[in-house]
Amino acid sequence: MNPKTSIGFPEIDDALAYVPEALEGVGGFEQRLGYKCWKVSGRRLNWLQWNDGSRPLPIQFDNDRGVMRTWKLFARFGTEPSGLWERPETYKHDHRWMLGGSDVWALSYEALRGYLKRLPELEARLKEDLKLSYRYSIERYL
Repeated sequence: MNPKTSIGFPEIDDALAYVPEALEGVGGFEQRLGYKCWKVSGRRLNWLQWNDGSRPLPIQFDNDRGVMRTWKLFARFGTEPSGLWERPETYKHDHRWMLGGSDVWALSYEALRGYLKRLPELEARLKEDLKLSYRYSIERYL
């Protein structure tokens, strides 16, 4: 995998800027100061990562079907989540800049673009999906 550096899509980043705060009640997650990753309480492992385009991040690479995507949100799931999510190409390099492993699913900017006029629906779906992700991460990684 050769990820490309990307700063995302400004119109999508701006429209979804409220999402991290809206998700605060989803689980008992902890966020490291200055980071956009949340970890399982009491553990170092991240279970959720939000890319907001505020600085260049290497977030553009293929999904598991070989289609190039620019990734916005990564989370861990034990089973296939709702249709919003797709599986990125597996990243195993020491978790340096994104979640790694076979249980990682992600949302792409390309998929989220269709929800910009339906943000309440998107927020509700994300909350439900991320509750499942959090429960899975607690059971799996504690």
